[in-house]
Amino acid sequence: MSGQIVSYRDAGTKGPKVGLFRRDRDVWHCGNRILKAFANCLDPDETPQNVASHQDQNYELLQSVQANQQSAQANQESAQANQESAQANQESAQANQESAQANQESAQANQE
Repeated sequence: MSGQIVSYRDAGTKGPKVGLFRRDRDVWHCGNRILKAFANCLDPDETPQNVASHQDQNYELLQSVQANQQSAQANQESAQANQESAQANQESAQANQESAQANQESAQANQE
């Protein structure tokens, strides 16, 4: 009975029934389809050798993005400080101009 399994019939029937490995074969085919579907959804480059390098690249990329964000924030703060400094310089120049005008008026009054 090689290649066959013996299973017993329901109570009230005569003798064992001999059947092929149909259920086992069906289970194997179903399992094989599941494994193939799972394998198809994996990244083909995701081998044990490449997983570590992919993780390292992603980590380096994340660090680079964070560094760029920090640099952009520092540049924005620097630009804001430069704008405030330019405004202060403009106010100082205006005050100097008013002072020069007052000095000129004072000199003119002294001449009279």
